[in-house]
Amino acid sequence: MSASVNKQIGLRGRRNGLSILSRLVLVFAVILAVAAVSLTASWPGQAEAKSEPVMHVVEIRQFKFFPANLTVNRGDRIEFKNLDIAPHTATAQGWDSGNLTRGQSWTLTADEAGTFDYICTYHPAMKGRITVR
Repeated sequence: MSASVNKQIGLRGRRNGLSILSRLVLVFAVILAVAAVSLTASWPGQAEAKSEPVMHVVEIRQFKFFPANLTVNRGDRIEFKNLDIAPHTATAQGWDSGNLTRGQSWTLTADEAGTFDYICTYHPAMKGRITVR
């Protein structure tokens, strides 16, 4: 009878067939795996995932560009909307919206990194700047 009691005690010490040592090894392995994933995700110099292009809007109103300074990422698009009564342009070295009358818009895709100053050719005091990263 004592042999069967020892056998039952032995079974209770091993839940679901795993010994205490096996469970400790399993827990330690899970902790190491989680730590490795966390370190890899925040490792300096890791390549960042590219984000989807964003549409930005520059409103032309009151003989000004709003916002006058805009920073965007390569691939982003910038829509210039003329909300003024007068015609305007958004003109920089390398691109020109052409004549935009009230209610018209023109879209520029930021393909090249750099800083681009632009003006309205009809009203040269109207100035803006786009920085492309």
